[in-house]
Amino acid sequence: MNFITVLALLLLSTALQAQTTFKKLEQQPIALKYKIPTNWYIGGVQSTRQQPTIKSAMNVATDYSLSMYIVAAPSTSHSLPQLQAVEVGGYTFVHKSTTIDTTKDTPIEFQQVIAHWEQEPQTMVLRFSATTATNWHYVVYFWGEPQAIMDNGKLLDTILQSMQSVP
Repeated sequence: MNFITVLALLLLSTALQAQTTFKKLEQQPIALKYKIPTNWYIGGVQSTRQQPTIKSAMNVATDYSLSMYIVAAPSTSHSLPQLQAVEVGGYTFVHKSTTIDTTKDTPIEFQQVIAHWEQEPQTMVLRFSATTATNWHYVVYFWGEPQAIMDNGKLLDTILQSMQSVP
């Protein structure tokens, strides 16, 4: 094999590995459907005895570089600030900035805040919050090392753009 053929095969295999495939996930207990990478772990939907109307779902990249946690509740049972105050696995969300961005190109219009966990200040956390027309509040967290968050921005955007509230 000549050098150009080997180089072409190497580039093709790298391009194929870089493509992420997604599967559709519908989680009826939180009235939400979205796409998630096929190779991510899916934790299912849970609630606690203390707060049975607050539901949560966790998804994690197989290499553990990124995590996603959804907190959801009907708007008749809890306010959005109450959901934003829920700890995520014992971690507290901390943000000092008052800058809030809004996603405009997604089916659910989210308010975005970038911060970190109080217990792990080196971890970057993106928090997206919304109230939908179907009367559900959602708080979606993505976290990981800052470089992993930046390297996977398109992937996280794909997940957010796919999110739809279902009746």
